[in-house]
Amino acid sequence: MSYETWKQKYYPTDAITFRGGDLADLDTVIEAIEHSLRKWRGLSKTALREHGLVKSMWRIGKESQDREEYDLSISGNSCALCMLSGQDCDKCPIVEVTGDVCDGDDSQYDTWCSFTNPDPMIDLLETVLQHYLDIRERTAV
Repeated sequence: MSYETWKQKYYPTDAITFRGGDLADLDTVIEAIEHSLRKWRGLSKTALREHGLVKSMWRIGKESQDREEYDLSISGNSCALCMLSGQDCDKCPIVEVTGDVCDGDDSQYDTWCSFTNPDPMIDLLETVLQHYLDIRERTAV
């Protein structure tokens, strides 16, 4: 197992593909949330270990790698929602639904950085996803 096997399972497309996407398009927003959920599900200690990866601060990579050579930085640049909103938190679907950002002190992101616990972010993204799925269901013709 390797970063490549982790990437195939949890991050098969780069978040940058959402840059310039249409925040008004419900399907695009749902796709970006699902992309983020998939990535965050792969950031648990168990999932990382299954692929021979470790976390250092906000990055993941092989355990033997030098800190400066990690494979993926878990940041706004690897977040589909950040890319979709142009890295403007006020436009992020998470803020639209909850009124809060995900990356401040004691936030869902901070919990992962500090404890390698993605569950709060996963819970948040599932809540946001359900909100948009409900909208799609109500507006379906």
